[in-house]
Amino acid sequence: MRKRLLIAILVPVVVALLYCMFFLTFVRVPSGSMKNTILIGDHLVANKVMGGIQRGAIIISKHPLDRRSSYVSRVIGLPGETIQINPERHLVLIDGKELVERRIRAAYQEPDDPGQLEQKMDEGVPKGALYTVYCQRDDDDGMAARFGIGEAFRVPKKGDPLPEEMRTSEYRDAYDANHDGRYDADQYFCMGDNRDSSEDSRYWGTVPANLIVGKAFAVYWSKEPGDSGGHIRWKRVFSKLR
Repeated sequence: MRKRLLIAILVPVVVALLYCMFFLTFVRVPSGSMKNTILIGDHLVANKVMGGIQRGAIIISKHPLDRRSSYVSRVIGLPGETIQINPERHLVLIDGKELVERRIRAAYQEPDDPGQLEQKMDEGVPKGALYTVYCQRDDDDGMAARFGIGEAFRVPKKGDPLPEEMRTSEYRDAYDANHDGRYDADQYFCMGDNRDSSEDSRYWGTVPANLIVGKAFAVYWSKEPGDSGGHIRWKRVFSKLR
């Protein structure tokens, strides 16, 4: 009787552990690039089973130059699409058409501040908006931004020729490991929801499909950073991401 009871308990536990091992990945978020969707100190669970990657998905990916570092960002542009960002109005254009996003103007906040962004003005919820982005500045023309700001940028597809500037770049091996002059994988243009405090595809380029670890779908734990350990954000525990 005890043996049957033990088996009945252990089997589901083992199955759950194996599922987590092979199909899920877990990360802690140390930056505020995805505020207020994701806060500093949030712990995310992501599905490793990728399937198709849709626009709006929140992905976890490895940085092209440092595979030990994981980045969390939102997919904005898909392979083959043209991205153009209007910095004055904070608009994103996909193949010349405005991308539907809910935009909120927020008060300036230091990048390492663990709190939520303070809302100043809500532009409303346009029909079809699936997520919310936050803008802290009057323009979005980051000095180091190279891709999509002002001028149209085409998101490369697998097999597309590697631009000459990329062939001599430190990023070469991440995009063209065999040095045949073509992209090894489809690319994705990703941005943070905290648009004015996010190091993303505008600055260092697209995310190769083979560096995408998974799609984040929930916050399983959240604790505010602090010298004393911070307090637990109970309202965020087991909350779904969108």
